[in-house]
Amino acid sequence: MTQKTRLAGFIAAAITFLIALAGLAPAVSLGADTTALETQTDRYIVVFREAPVAQYRGGVAGIPVPQSLPGKNRLDVNSVGARAYADYLRGRQQETETRIGQALGRALSVQMRTQHALNAIVTTLAPAEAQAVRMLPEVLLLDPVR
Repeated sequence: MTQKTRLAGFIAAAITFLIALAGLAPAVSLGADTTALETQTDRYIVVFREAPVAQYRGGVAGIPVPQSLPGKNRLDVNSVGARAYADYLRGRQQETETRIGQALGRALSVQMRTQHALNAIVTTLAPAEAQAVRMLPEVLLLDPVR
């Protein structure tokens, strides 16, 4: 199994977990008239390119690699490296959210942010907005919440 295949599987599993955890469902359809269709929005998971805490192996100046729990093959989310990198990702997410909002001409409504298993946000977008966000270099994956 290649690293890319493992990453894709990890992302799919993390998205499924987040949807179940958040209890999110797609937004209700606004109806069939054309005005409603133009303003219809759905919730999307926006996965960013930077590695989540669970996959961080260094590379950001001043942020050490997170430690594992002693005697276990599990990430210590309270280690200095894990906490510092999660804080770093929160800042990067907020910067990207601001840039996305500026590009769309409105502030994003973010329902959820995650940094540990997946570096992602859940936000509400219109279909045309989703297409624009999908093309941004910071975005690895954009998928509607099902």
